[in-house]
Amino acid sequence: MSVEGRPRALRLVFERTGDEVRLLDAIPIDIVVPRSGDLEVDDTERAGFAVRLIGEDGSLVYRRAMADPLALEAEVYTGDPNAPWERVPIQQDTVRFDIVVPNTGGDDEVELVASPPRREREDRGKEAARRVFRSRVREGRPTDQKRDR
Repeated sequence: MSVEGRPRALRLVFERTGDEVRLLDAIPIDIVVPRSGDLEVDDTERAGFAVRLIGEDGSLVYRRAMADPLALEAEVYTGDPNAPWERVPIQQDTVRFDIVVPNTGGDDEVELVASPPRREREDRGKEAARRVFRSRVREGRPTDQKRDR
């Protein structure tokens, strides 16, 4: 347990169905949180996926780049030496995933930033990534499900 007597982490449980992302739960757990990345990085200017935790005062308190759990495609090995990899659509309509963040015990917001799907990136030109989800987590519990478009 942390010094304040609360678990030091939150396991955020998300669900993606089509384009809709929802925060299902925020479970307090006492495990070591993966290290934060550089808080000065603007994730909307980079390709990839990141989770961001924004404190009560609006400052970024935690950021972690990771593999994209929202991906609609995956690279698979074909076995063909001339074209060993190909991109295929992910067939699951609904995907659940969890992300561990620090438990500040405060009124925080969690934000997911992701690159557009490959087919949209080609159409949109230079957009590297955008905020795809933002929700408030108050004292370790989700309070709303706002989805940015």
